[in-house]
Amino acid sequence: MCAAKYAGAPLNHLGIATAFGLSVAMAVYATRDISGAHLNPAITASLYVNSDCPAGIVAPYMLSQMVGATVGALINYAAYSVSHMWGLASKPPTAFPPSVPLLALQCNTLHRLPSNPFHRLPSNIFHHPRCNVFHHPPAPLWADAIFAVDTMFACTLNWPLEGGRPDCSEQYAQACLFAAAQRGIANLEKAEKLVRGTKGSAASFAGAFGMIPNKALIRTPGALVGEIVMTAALAFMVFAISDPDKSVPSGAAPVLVGATVATIIFPGGPVTGCGMNPARDLGPRLVTAATGWGAATLSSGWWVYTIGPLIGGILGGALYNATMKKKKVVEADGSGDSVDAA
Repeated sequence: MCAAKYAGAPLNHLGIATAFGLSVAMAVYATRDISGAHLNPAITASLYVNSDCPAGIVAPYMLSQMVGATVGALINYAAYSVSHMWGLASKPPTAFPPSVPLLALQCNTLHRLPSNPFHRLPSNIFHHPRCNVFHHPPAPLWADAIFAVDTMFACTLNWPLEGGRPDCSEQYAQACLFAAAQRGIANLEKAEKLVRGTKGSAASFAGAFGMIPNKALIRTPGALVGEIVMTAALAFMVFAISDPDKSVPSGAAPVLVGATVATIIFPGGPVTGCGMNPARDLGPRLVTAATGWGAATLSSGWWVYTIGPLIGGILGGALYNATMKKKKVVEADGSGDSVDAA
């Protein structure tokens, strides 16, 4: 979301939903043998109420989920506030600022240049196919800082120019830094005339650091119902996929959980933002509260993304147990067999 919102990355709704699904699948693969892949307080609560999740792990797991979401949001905030971190301006600087020594050092080392790497480039440098993103930027310009640096080295190392491999000249550095300065949270706020911390400024973090219902489609009560229903569907599928009495292969479970997340985001994302995870919303909101949004962080209906998923998760697990879970029938002699609830 941050890449699309603050760096102009060409991600449509399909791409965002797919990215979320893949991220969940990879996180489940990475953590399922350690913690059982407890990534979501709503699912942890559902497992406690509807399954055999030990009471002693519920609070620590939920705390860990919140900490993880908050740290992740801090990293994203730092990455997409890069123009402030590097002191970039709205026009090309005259040279490398001292706060970007690594870039200059890498250029100097790679090309075995003298201590001052600012040498003149061939006149056709900005007309090279890989480099002209800076000279003739596409619409929209999505050269954030990471892309700018990546392009700089890809251009320098992989695309030989007339006259041989280019140096990291002053004008080249300016182009990279200028491209980086065109994106980021502050520039979005400037473009949309939003003053951080004022009423309505939550629009600058909506979706990336917290969710807000799409008021053109739904209001707070409807968003609450939507979050309950979507999280219930997620929990139902998590119970179905992880049920040892069902035929789902263990190795396929993480992919199927990720696919479930993506599938629910497809229709639900444009309506409520499709939170389905209290930590996913609350953690980033703490970051926005601490970085200038203040009271604006508590946008209309903010609580929907905590209460709704918790209710929905518990209901979804209960629905699965009532309709699909195999029940154990105990015979008079003490033996028993599992039979479908239906």
